[in-house]
Amino acid sequence: MAVLLQAAGLLSLLDAAGWRLAAGWSPARVTPGGLLVVGDEGAAPGGSVQTAQELLRDLAIRLFETGGGVAGRGEGRRAARAMLDRWRHSLSPLSPDEVVAQLLDAAPFLWEPPFASARAALAGEMLRETGARLWVAGPRPFRQSLLARCREGVELRALLAGPEARTLWNQEEEGDPRELAARGKWRAALAAWERRLPSSDGERVERANAFFALGRFEAALEALTGLGSAAARCLALRCQLQLGALGAARAALLRLGKERLPPEVVVELAEIAARVLANRGEGSDTVWPWIRRALAETSGQGDRATLRARLVAAEAAWDRKDLAAMDLWLEKARPALDDPELAWRWHHVRGLRMEQDPRGGEEAARSVARAIRAG
Repeated sequence: MAVLLQAAGLLSLLDAAGWRLAAGWSPARVTPGGLLVVGDEGAAPGGSVQTAQELLRDLAIRLFETGGGVAGRGEGRRAARAMLDRWRHSLSPLSPDEVVAQLLDAAPFLWEPPFASARAALAGEMLRETGARLWVAGPRPFRQSLLARCREGVELRALLAGPEARTLWNQEEEGDPRELAARGKWRAALAAWERRLPSSDGERVERANAFFALGRFEAALEALTGLGSAAARCLALRCQLQLGALGAARAALLRLGKERLPPEVVVELAEIAARVLANRGEGSDTVWPWIRRALAETSGQGDRATLRARLVAAEAAWDRKDLAAMDLWLEKARPALDDPELAWRWHHVRGLRMEQDPRGGEEAARSVARAIRAG
């Protein structure tokens, strides 16, 4: 499990730098001290075709499985079984930072002193002409909290290896749970809601979203029981997608397709529909009405919803092997590279495109960019 944590940290660093694993885990090795080493030949520029959970599922199988499952007892093997089951049923892409959070929640023993070096490996540096940029794999609030305390890589790794890192991870701040959730302090928000249960349907949705953000999809679904708002039903759909309940998700999509919804909800539903319907083997006729609706209802807004809609359109174009449309929507979504919450999605979709035709894809991207600039 310590090796898996290091691997998720490596994927986070590579993703932040716009790089990828060049040959999966084939060049990787584990030192006698338990450190994961990939080597210079193991990474290359460009976005990854595989999602973080796909790459880590492959590594977990190499580490644990011996002829049909993770056998044996112990905390590590129980955690490995839980993670493999979650990743096998997860159909939408997870960022490496989300997976780091999942691993630390599933295997809290990784905070103990014997695993200090694995935690320290969550820290990294990107060397650029303007200087070095420190990085910490994991949720943004956790990263910001550590980076605010450290200016050097050595100092950062020492903080991660020590007991204070767990305190920062589990920090339960006093205050309103909704305010804590708005700042991305999911664990603190859930702890506050345990002290004071949600007082409205809106708060119940926010509490369920905190469960979802921590990868606790079953708990999120349970928290949404009886709620009928668009936000609640949309979040329930995301949980069903993560849990592989595609039939229930499809039925819910059909019902929601007949309702008036806010543009940001339409975009989220379009993203879910693309994954649900594609994984059910349904044709583009059932997916593209959602894509067209998302693009139309966010047109001209110039915000995150618009960029998300364009990325969803690019992914849907890849599903039907329409590379020209994929190039168009990727180029229109290029401003997403300036948004840390969307940049990894752009790199992932770009990796899918380059898998089809690397040289042709580059030339197509340049042609589309020139056409867009020319109006």
